[in-house]
Amino acid sequence: MVLALILGCARHGYKLYPGAVRPASELAKLKFGTRGPHAIEIDGLRVTRADYQFVELTPGRHEISWRPGLGTSWWETHYDREELSAVVAVLLMAGEEYSVHCDFEYAPAFLFWGGEPERTYLWIEDDRNGAVVGGEKKP
Repeated sequence: MVLALILGCARHGYKLYPGAVRPASELAKLKFGTRGPHAIEIDGLRVTRADYQFVELTPGRHEISWRPGLGTSWWETHYDREELSAVVAVLLMAGEEYSVHCDFEYAPAFLFWGGEPERTYLWIEDDRNGAVVGGEKKP
């Protein structure tokens, strides 16, 4: 049982490039942030957080899209609106790691009555220096 738990915690990545496995220094790594989305789409390919913790891809310009979601059916259905999604073209560098994030700003009434967030923030951050490389970070 302990072995199963340890194996379940392994970090699985998706190799999003053709050919043989390359060293990390030749690739860019895109991770799901702590408050990241349930799924991201990179150059038209959808990758979910349930299947992978990160994606390894060739450096260069990539189109990345995502929307907020916690992976629950209510959340995904409730926030499945075009204005709550981001599509950005980002330049990813070899040997660097990036994270995809989502966060919200709530009106005070949200805490008592429920409803939608007042503002949604979606951004991609360079993990090395915290610079935003795409989207808009919550202040």
